[in-house]
Amino acid sequence: MVARPSLRVVFLDFDGVLNHDALFLALPRDRTTADCLTDARSFDPACVERVNVICKRTGAVVVVSSSWRCMFGMADIRGILKRHGLRAKVIGDTPRLHRTPDGEERARGHEIQAWLDARAKWQTIESFVILDDSADMAHLLPRLVRTPFATGLGDEHVEQAVAMLGGGAR
Repeated sequence: MVARPSLRVVFLDFDGVLNHDALFLALPRDRTTADCLTDARSFDPACVERVNVICKRTGAVVVVSSSWRCMFGMADIRGILKRHGLRAKVIGDTPRLHRTPDGEERARGHEIQAWLDARAKWQTIESFVILDDSADMAHLLPRLVRTPFATGLGDEHVEQAVAMLGGGAR
């Protein structure tokens, strides 16, 4: 029997994780969403580096769960992240699920679960963590490291994420 490859995954939101209020307030007021494609000011460099640390210490890869995936294609998102210093491997994004067949809105946690279910058909997910400033994770709430929108991803969140992923020591 052939062993299935396994992954550790960071589901990554952007707003409130890689950027935050203090960063937004420092940006020029005439800045547009399209500026994210061409400048290096969309994300806080310290927050991006913290994602790099999480991934390096745990061997995790990144899956984008941010709503930015609905505005930009994955090639653009990878370019934005790389331009901002993300060195971790970005392997894809979660699907966009709008509503259940009954018309109920789906939470971001349902989108993450759909990604996990699709991937599980051919790969083992060893562990995962969700980095997000929102708690709309449904049944996946225990896998959330919640960041404050005011400050984004902090050092204390790095330690929580590494522990949740079962990662290595400092």
